Amino acid sequence: RNDLPGRDSEFYALERRLAWHGWPRGPDECALSWAQRVAAALPDSTPAAVGETLAEAARLHERYRFDPVGLPGEQRLRLRELCARLLGELKLA
Repeated sequence: RNDLPGRDSEFYALERRLAWHGWPRGPDECALSWAQRVAAALPDSTPAAVGETLAEAARLHERYRFDPVGLPGEQRLRLRELCARLLGELKLA
């Protein structure tokens, strides 16, 4: 169902792109656990901040998706910005 909260999260595009590049999310793996696993597997040449950004995006996504209150406007914008930045920094766009 597309009317469920958080279905329009930009994190899903990031997740699809990372899965295509070899880091699929397991069916029982929460977004944050997956993000931490991916961050640990990124090449050494990847700046450490990328892993931190990925974890922050995952936390915001989980709140957007599952918190009954959702995300306030500023944090919703932050989720969008983080996902766009990650796609660019990881050269996955």
